[in-house]
Amino acid sequence: MIWLALDLEPFTMVNNKGLRYFFAKNFPKLQIPDESTLRKNYLQDVYEMVFDKVRSDLEDVSTINLMFDGWTDRHHAMHYTGLRVQFIRDDWSGAVVTLSVKPCAGDADSITEHIINEITRFIPNYRDKLLFSTHDGASTMIKVSSLLKVRNWNHCVAHALHLLLTTDAMKKVGNVMSLLQKCKGIVNSLHFKTEILEREVCNTNDRKAAAELLDKISRVKELQDADDQLEIDETNDEDMYEPCSAAAGSENKHGMDFTAHKKVHRLQNEVPTRWNSSLQMIQSLLHMKNEVSNALKLVGHYDKCFKSHEWTVLEELSTFLKSFNSLTELVSTHITSLSLIPLIRAEITDSCKSNVKDCDEVKTLKQLIMKNIDKRLPMTNATILATLMDPSTKVLLQMTDTQKEQLLYDTAVSDFELARGGRDAPGTENEQVDAVEESAVDASTSEPVSKKQKLLKKHTPSTGFLPNDKLREEVRNYIAYKPAEDEDDPLEFWKKGSFPLLGKVAKAALTQSASSVPVENMFSTMGLILNGKRSSLAPHRANWLSFIHDNYSVYYLTG
Repeated sequence: MIWLALDLEPFTMVNNKGLRYFFAKNFPKLQIPDESTLRKNYLQDVYEMVFDKVRSDLEDVSTINLMFDGWTDRHHAMHYTGLRVQFIRDDWSGAVVTLSVKPCAGDADSITEHIINEITRFIPNYRDKLLFSTHDGASTMIKVSSLLKVRNWNHCVAHALHLLLTTDAMKKVGNVMSLLQKCKGIVNSLHFKTEILEREVCNTNDRKAAAELLDKISRVKELQDADDQLEIDETNDEDMYEPCSAAAGSENKHGMDFTAHKKVHRLQNEVPTRWNSSLQMIQSLLHMKNEVSNALKLVGHYDKCFKSHEWTVLEELSTFLKSFNSLTELVSTHITSLSLIPLIRAEITDSCKSNVKDCDEVKTLKQLIMKNIDKRLPMTNATILATLMDPSTKVLLQMTDTQKEQLLYDTAVSDFELARGGRDAPGTENEQVDAVEESAVDASTSEPVSKKQKLLKKHTPSTGFLPNDKLREEVRNYIAYKPAEDEDDPLEFWKKGSFPLLGKVAKAALTQSASSVPVENMFSTMGLILNGKRSSLAPHRANWLSFIHDNYSVYYLTG
């Protein structure tokens, strides 16, 4: 059952004669169950086994980042909500695990109720945890974050990059859109005339490149078909809210109530598809432009052939867009933090520097991107704090050391006081009090603290017992700390325990994910599970398969 779930093979695979012959020859004592037994018994057994592991892990963590999004299975005309969580364990190892991907209505109230039900199954005491969320920034998802009473919600950086490149830039440059439409027309023409293209590329000496071109044409056509199915709300979103606190009854820093949201752009499939497909399309045509031009002439599409200056624009556009590939890969990693945002902003700024050799179209694109970078990738308080708690990125902040020290000190004090008040505090109150008391004890004495002293510390205003001098010294030492060149993993740094008083602040800041791409990956898995050979697979069994596929390797193959 584990093998079928990890490889996403249908249950009918056990009826394959080759498989049964292989096992009969190599494992004669192994009795392969029939398809019905696998589906009704063993699938649930394996699911419950992994479920217990995930639940046990989540019970022990204090801070959790929710990642959720919607997806429509067009084969069955059913809407799903996917839910994954990112967290940091006590040993400072990070993890992203799948909770569920189940049918759910697309309105905010239904999604909120669904997510609460799913979280409760895994974390009965989830209200005692510190909750954050990351999603595509759609108005519905913003409202869901507000109803869930998360501390902060964050806009997925991969989606923000998509909006920055397409909505804010390429779609506003008429010549670029005309060229992309022309490229799309060429791909469609050649996709249905592949035999002519094959005959044309046979004249080249690079047979491997020719084969790659044909593969790229097919791949680009698939991406275009996916793009054509997207429904995007084109409402102007100049005033889209920045990620901010979403506590119940609170307002954001602009004084706006969370009950009134402007509509923003939204996608319902993989985030990188649209601008990446444009780049792949351009690169495919540039790779064999002579052969493509000749093939178009052979099929009588002289009007679709590019002129020399159009090829020049495409070459410059390709070079410019390629610089964003590494950024997409950066935020598509398994575990991300908001400390990536200033790094991405710096790279975008560098890529958009004016160059006298740039054509007018690329110059305009760069100007539009820089105009909207603060809207799409804002430096919020959460981002600044996460950047500060990552030793490798804190130098990117445009702040003096004194400002950094004060911000970090105030945050540590605020979090401690919040914990003492029992509001949104990670762990139990006794654990938090004990932790601070241990830090406040004079190192020169090992005498036990009396019960009266413990009660006095518990009920006296917290600032009286917070180790101010020690905390300030630790903050100052951390700001002055210069990491080594290869010290780019913040979790490995904090695992050393060099700055224990700042550990809780670091964990809360670094738990927040910069990307919801892991949820998009779930939908790719579901697309493979719910195929034509599994048209009758029940939704709950599809969820079990996705759950095992995503989580089994986390707890059994890497542990």
